[in-house]
Amino acid sequence: MPAEVQQPLAVLFTLPDGVIHHGVLHDLPNQQLAADLAVGLVAATHPHGPVRTRSVARQYMTTMRRMARDFDALGVTGGLADLTPATLVQYWLTCDYHRERRIRVVLNAFQETAGGLDPGICRHLAGRRINKVEKSRPNQPYSDGEWRQLEASCTNQIAAARRTHRQVLEAAGRGADPSVHGVTFDNLAWLWLHAGPAEARRDVERFGRGAGVDRAQFTAVEAALFPASETAFAYLTLFAMRTGIVPDGIDALRLDNITRTSANTVLLSYRKGRTGDEALNLPRDAVRLLDRWLEHSAQLREHAGIWLVVYGSMWAMTDSEEGRAGSSTAPAASAGAGPGWSPRACSATTGSPCRCTEAGSGPLTTTGATARPGPAARRSTPTTAPASRVITTSALTPRPSWTRWRASSSRPRAMCAARPPRRS
Repeated sequence: MPAEVQQPLAVLFTLPDGVIHHGVLHDLPNQQLAADLAVGLVAATHPHGPVRTRSVARQYMTTMRRMARDFDALGVTGGLADLTPATLVQYWLTCDYHRERRIRVVLNAFQETAGGLDPGICRHLAGRRINKVEKSRPNQPYSDGEWRQLEASCTNQIAAARRTHRQVLEAAGRGADPSVHGVTFDNLAWLWLHAGPAEARRDVERFGRGAGVDRAQFTAVEAALFPASETAFAYLTLFAMRTGIVPDGIDALRLDNITRTSANTVLLSYRKGRTGDEALNLPRDAVRLLDRWLEHSAQLREHAGIWLVVYGSMWAMTDSEEGRAGSSTAPAASAGAGPGWSPRACSATTGSPCRCTEAGSGPLTTTGATARPGPAARRSTPTTAPASRVITTSALTPRPSWTRWRASSSRPRAMCAARPPRRS
């Protein structure tokens, strides 16, 4: 079954490649309308409709939830069968092209499955769309100075994170159980290393109030011992720059994609969405970076939970708010929304912030040379670079979910994606 309606009212999407997405509707004000929308969403799911990936399912869920709330604010009652053509057209006039398109898909699917829509609405669904696609303007690539500054920013971020990581590991070696030997930096490092971030926070809640544990103390220990989202993104960005691998390939990398052909060489297999499975002999600097990441995240993997064992994700990091281990490819049901980030950097030439360009709803992908000069750059493949906001040497700002990467016309450049990941 590609999708099904569940109770409390929700839609469980079972998508290609075993991807699961759970969309909640039971909290909407008009439950009759929400139930009809759930029927339409189920009927619009692959192989019967266009909903075939988690990102598309999220977009459809967001659009339907917004539609239900907007109709309730307009005083609309009843289900889809009670909807009038005038109300629907009036609402479409407030939508953009993509929201109208998704609403049309769900209403058509509902009509084919359950029927009962007003004949006037059916005529509108068979006619032309009201909104048109706005022409997008491609993002301008960064200058060579800005590009070098992005690489230097990621390198400095990684070096600082590795340095503090080693210091906290040394402190943990000197520490002991803080519930017995008292709260010190070394003892907190010992607790976080042996218990993991989530369990250590629970332990501190039990004994920390009387011991006077400062939240800043264990936050500093956790950030140094386990890679947070900004540190993981610095690794991920630099890895993309040094390999030229397409963004969806890097996004879904697993530990079993790594094949060691010698102590200093790695054959990395990945999936390129447009062509299928591919493999790459990593350049030496990419191998060194990969080894450093695996070493840096090794302690976190011991505490990351069963899903990391099952799914084998390569990108593991902590949730800065909850101390929870997470991954860019973790199932939504077990790890919540996938973490993601936006790097910031200053312009290398002027010192002022780099320009920030709003990213459109679709990927901006062109072909050209790959990320770095040398052997990898001679391959004629689509170039990739992380979609980013303005880049700084001092801050890498977490965002609630993945921002897809974009490509430039000549070589990879960091693009800006200021729009929220879940577009309505």
